Amino acid sequence: MIDDVAAIVEVTLVGTRPLVRRLISIPYSLPLSRFHSVLQLVMGWEEREGHVFVAGGLIAGARSEITSADAEDESRVTLDELIPFVGAEAFYFYDFAKEWRHRLRLLDLGSATDEISLLKGSGRSPGEGAAPGAKIGKQGKSSTTGRNKAKTESSFLDVAAINQELSRLSNRWKRRRRLAAKNSRGELILMDTGSIRAGYFRDLDSVRNSILVVEDDLARHESQDLPEFRRFVNVEFGAHFSILRELHQEIDWLAARLALVQKLMQHGIRPVERAYLQALRIESGEIPYPDFRTESEEIPSEPPQSKARFDRDTIKDFISAAGEFLTDDEVESLTDGVLEEVGARDFLAECKKLYRKIVSLLHPDRAGEMTAERKDLWLRAQAAYADGDVLSLRSILDRCGAGTRDQYLTCSEIIDAIAQSTMQLQAIEMFRERAAKEPSWDFCRLSEKRRKGRLRRVSKDLDEEERSLRIQLLELQRECQRLQEQAKDWESQQTRGVVQLDLFR
Repeated sequence: MIDDVAAIVEVTLVGTRPLVRRLISIPYSLPLSRFHSVLQLVMGWEEREGHVFVAGGLIAGARSEITSADAEDESRVTLDELIPFVGAEAFYFYDFAKEWRHRLRLLDLGSATDEISLLKGSGRSPGEGAAPGAKIGKQGKSSTTGRNKAKTESSFLDVAAINQELSRLSNRWKRRRRLAAKNSRGELILMDTGSIRAGYFRDLDSVRNSILVVEDDLARHESQDLPEFRRFVNVEFGAHFSILRELHQEIDWLAARLALVQKLMQHGIRPVERAYLQALRIESGEIPYPDFRTESEEIPSEPPQSKARFDRDTIKDFISAAGEFLTDDEVESLTDGVLEEVGARDFLAECKKLYRKIVSLLHPDRAGEMTAERKDLWLRAQAAYADGDVLSLRSILDRCGAGTRDQYLTCSEIIDAIAQSTMQLQAIEMFRERAAKEPSWDFCRLSEKRRKGRLRRVSKDLDEEERSLRIQLLELQRECQRLQEQAKDWESQQTRGVVQLDLFR
């Protein structure tokens, strides 16, 4: 590596709120001993405690601080060895007692500079005396009034002042280098990132091709296997389905009767025997169905609160439903991954953006005559946009040929595209795994013998469902029979002149 290749490094202090983050432009061949000085300066530390760099199997630090035989001298290890490719991550630990952990991530590589500069930053380090995990805010609260105090000097990050100190530090190193180079001669080596970009593009194309394969499997199941399976099952089990429909109707009828009894009792028709008799008269049409609306229900006091379209609970419920066999830890991990990937972006705005790109690519002025394939993409895009399905819109955009624009992406943008496509692949693979457990999966490709095996499985499921429905129906019938007998006794008492005082009328 060479000094004039600039590395864009993101530094994040782990475990603080709000986020403490720095974006640094720094020579890629800088020794870690000097990188340590840069980190101390941009993070606001006072260089009073020990430190160490860790990346995979690499451990590097100052010789006076590291006693491990596996540790390397940080003055002999450069930044390009710590984070050797775009997207690579490492950690910088400061203060061995408190273990302030900094995540280092290589975002991109530039050229033609050997300057060190702080591009942007947010948040201030908590200071040498603070404990890890302490909250650090831009504003404090008064212990007496609880009101926010005005911003203090410690909450302001002076980027210009930090860059001045970095410039002095860099100039001091340059003077030492010029003195050391008087008796030697160095050459500039140009770095070609073409092979790196080509490797990223191959990974991106591989993930996208996998997505297309899974989507084709799901589309084939919806258009071919499922209709054929339903037709075959209706022919084989038509009588069985009729029995199930009759059981469902009778269960719904009795359940509605008991629900009406409960509703009548809630509105003052008591005792339960009287409510049951009135429910029977409503069923027979002797009396009209009562109007249970209340004044509060007719005129709401407050307008309904709008709910976020995609909050954490919504995403977690979606992942849990799509992957029935996922553990709680896996669901939490996938949910965190989705939220981290999305960040603060608005899903609705993302849907609109993707939809506009698809429309422009499928427009006849650009794509020519509307073929059957383009029409199918157009209909799928409309359905995905109506459902707010960002993943489907991204896949449709890839099928429209938008991938030709990838040649203008930077390495970090390609890595982000790979991460998004990988998340999309994981989501639709969960759908395919779920669909593959259904008896209709690959039904058109099955032999006659295997079809009969699938039908035996369907027959077993239908028998189990019928048993469950009959048990449920029997319980409802028993409850209605019990209420009917009590209602007859109560009605006979009323006709004999035994009047029960009704406090609710």
